[in-house]
Amino acid sequence: MSPTTVTFDRLRWWIVAAALGAAVISAASLASDVTATDVVSTEETVTR
Repeated sequence: MSPTTVTFDRLRWWIVAAALGAAVISAASLASDVTATDVVSTEETVTR
């Protein structure tokens, strides 16, 4: 096991972790957008 393979493995794990984090963040923001619009439309219906 040479140091270069260790570094590459670590780098690959960082890339995977970053991709997963980005996916989670985008999914969370998408979900919050959906819930926010749902809440707004519900409030409008209630006030009418």
